[in-house]
Amino acid sequence: SATQNEVSADEAEALISQGAKFIAEGSNMGCTQEAIDIFEASRKEKKGSAIWYAPGKAANAGGVAVSGLEMAQNSQRLKWTTEEVDEKLKQIMKNCFENGLETAKEYVTPAEGEFPSLVAGSNIAGFKKVAQAMHDQGDWWKYTSRPTRPKTALFFPGQGVQRVGMLDPWLSAFPSTVKPILEEIDHTLAISPSLTSLITSGTNAELTATQNAQPAIMATSILILRVLEKEFGFNTKETVDVTLGHSLGEFAALVAAGNLQFTSALKMVRRRGEVMAHCSASTEAEMGMIALVCEPDQRDATLDAITRHLSQNPDLRANVANINSKTQFVLSGDIAHINTVLKHISQFDSHDPRAVRLKADSPFHSPLMQPTVDLMQKLLRQPNAVTFDDSTLPCISNITAKPFSSAEELIDLVARSAAEPVLWHQSIVYLHQQEKVKRWIGIGPGKVGRNLVGKEVGMKGIGVKGGGVLALTDPKELEEFMKALEDTDKAVDEDVE
Repeated sequence: SATQNEVSADEAEALISQGAKFIAEGSNMGCTQEAIDIFEASRKEKKGSAIWYAPGKAANAGGVAVSGLEMAQNSQRLKWTTEEVDEKLKQIMKNCFENGLETAKEYVTPAEGEFPSLVAGSNIAGFKKVAQAMHDQGDWWKYTSRPTRPKTALFFPGQGVQRVGMLDPWLSAFPSTVKPILEEIDHTLAISPSLTSLITSGTNAELTATQNAQPAIMATSILILRVLEKEFGFNTKETVDVTLGHSLGEFAALVAAGNLQFTSALKMVRRRGEVMAHCSASTEAEMGMIALVCEPDQRDATLDAITRHLSQNPDLRANVANINSKTQFVLSGDIAHINTVLKHISQFDSHDPRAVRLKADSPFHSPLMQPTVDLMQKLLRQPNAVTFDDSTLPCISNITAKPFSSAEELIDLVARSAAEPVLWHQSIVYLHQQEKVKRWIGIGPGKVGRNLVGKEVGMKGIGVKGGGVLALTDPKELEEFMKALEDTDKAVDEDVE
């Protein structure tokens, strides 16, 4: 051990000759440059048997650690013995060494035959600590000092938007890009007749069957996104801040965000649809979904009345499946039971929303779909099924209306979404009001999604400076769509110049 501020060249040579194994710099002034040169020369010559020296000050140790202990004693009126102080300093230096070494292993690639650089590792550890402290205190900003585009959400539609022939315009316009994707779809699913043949030339009844409709809609949505990326240079990770999808559309959103691989998601939604179809077929009752439309100031009261009646009558196989907007929500289950609920709230609670039967023969997002939840848990827990790291975009959960916070939460919530309500309206409100999303990009067949978003955020079309609700369902919309992207980017630039 040393009690001075610096290790000189002579002392470095003496330490090496005496067989010292490790030096921890315990001051704000560590080894002299001459000493460092000697240590480095020895390290290159002796490799693993050379002396190790830890740059304590680079990992926020040394004299800073001593000062910290002094301040802790003074501010908290603490008293430590000399032995206690020595032990605390020893532990600090040990932690600094381990932190520097482990950080070096993670971020620094050493030359062959050498150890990772403790200097580089400790410096990186120090920078990470400062950055984390800034983040925790709210003193945080992005790498750019000015916005280059509006905050953007990418959203995808759910079941019900499928139609025979929806891929034909894309295949005609971009055959070299679309044809390989169609081949990938059919090779992945390996069903007969093929999914792409059902989409291009099947019957409406065949395509509407949920085991076909779900992969068809998801595949079409991602195909359109792939055309944008390959043919027009659309960079999802650089253009989009967050993704979301309505019900089934959550899978397309997870693919776009990077959480799921396209082919894996395709298999999942096919199996998901098969099990859902089986759940529906296992009951003799007529199952389905009914949308209810009411005035904005009546929605919550109507929802409360329905929820209250269902809780008082647990034998009724009906439940709230989707909350789509401030004027619309959906009930799912036994159609006769749903009509019983509607009759009750009209007679006893004076609520008479307009009811619209949806083109769905399955009670989606109801407890009757529990077998689907069990299946999805298994599929999502397969090795490497889910990616959740810094490379993925935030994605909004249908169940919580907030971003997934971990891979484990993603697996749990995505599986449960088959049997629990979709909080679509709450998701849009969260992104619009809290996250300040200004530009909304809808990708996929149908116009239902863009209409629901547009009604809530009040920004339709491309005339909104720096934002708006943009949508792409057909190649005929591409010119207007691409111009809208460019114009909204320019509008942000003009605002900050």
